[in-house]
Amino acid sequence: MDRQTALLGEEVPLSDNPAKQLASELLNKTVVVVSGGIFTGVGRRWKSQFNENSKIWAFFEELPELLHNTVEAFAVRLDGGLDPGVVLLQPETANSNLVERYAVTVELLKTGGVPFRLIAAAAGSPLTQMLAMLSFGDWTSYYLALLRGAEPSATPAIELGKETLALLRK
Repeated sequence: MDRQTALLGEEVPLSDNPAKQLASELLNKTVVVVSGGIFTGVGRRWKSQFNENSKIWAFFEELPELLHNTVEAFAVRLDGGLDPGVVLLQPETANSNLVERYAVTVELLKTGGVPFRLIAAAAGSPLTQMLAMLSFGDWTSYYLALLRGAEPSATPAIELGKETLALLRK
């Protein structure tokens, strides 16, 4: 985690910081996070961090399920609608079936003209890969919040939901 902070921390300039670069790419996009295998939970976490910290619409898709349904939307132009920024999180330790599905997804995104970024895992054990990718997502959501002028730690909508539930339970 110290290595991740040295690579992604606030003092690292944009030119050398992959999390700041990705946040810049995702500014004004609707984020779709795609992952599978050991990164399934990691991808879901990225989506949640973009929602909560960056205050943006973000969605999560899991491989291989994405290839059964979601791919049908890749070629549809979103005139005046959502401008997608797809982020594929690929573990190093994926089995051959999952590796093939990532490759197919990349080709289908290219064919559909959908902007995407494939982020390959750092080398290491599955736990090392997962923790490094979680850190990358957290930093990216933080930088995206700052770019948007949002306060990443404030959660007014969550607090309002809790207060409303409390009132309903009285």
